[in-house]
Amino acid sequence: MTAATRRPTRIAALNARRCENTDTELFYGDKEDEQKEARTECRRCPRVVSCLRGALAEEAWGVYQWGVHGGLTADQRNALRAAALLGERPDLVQARSLVRSRFRYVLEDGIRDNAPLQVLAARISAEWMPVSVLTVRVAVWWLNGEGSLVRTKTPGDTRGIRDRVLDDFVPVMLRLRASGARQRDVAAYLGAKLSMIASILSMLEQEQRDAVTAEQAVAA
Repeated sequence: MTAATRRPTRIAALNARRCENTDTELFYGDKEDEQKEARTECRRCPRVVSCLRGALAEEAWGVYQWGVHGGLTADQRNALRAAALLGERPDLVQARSLVRSRFRYVLEDGIRDNAPLQVLAARISAEWMPVSVLTVRVAVWWLNGEGSLVRTKTPGDTRGIRDRVLDDFVPVMLRLRASGARQRDVAAYLGAKLSMIASILSMLEQEQRDAVTAEQAVAA
């Protein structure tokens, strides 16, 4: 599909008005370099915060999303929706301030060094004001960083990604699933490959079913 053949939405119209000097097709590219270019254009827009808020409000949860809106890809917007299920919400105005202040260089250094988001949030909080990990994550995304919760690690951590997910994120994954998140939403929230998350979730959910069956057998 192309921008011209997709069904019209208020979001698409919003992009057309606010990005009138940019080819709308740019915001629906499937390649990583196209998405980065679109996100860079969004970051330069003074209305990026309101555009992102509009996209999050307009798009229905659980329905396929596409395109770059408010400087974020569809997976990144799904990650924010999943975070909301956990009661986590970024301060978008604060995130915007981060990418337009001296802390942009802190974030860019962190992106280059693959620093954990928690480390970046702690540094900025110590030097400026309290800032959440999710707010820093949005700022990193706006700077075209990966912003993964699981792909970064602290020095000395020799675990692989799968082991880190199993050790550190199982309760969060199960909470998201219990709240109605799809496997792809959980993967987006963690910033991990869908295939790996789907495999882990299938294993965990089978273990839960087996536990229920065992309890029922004992009760009988």
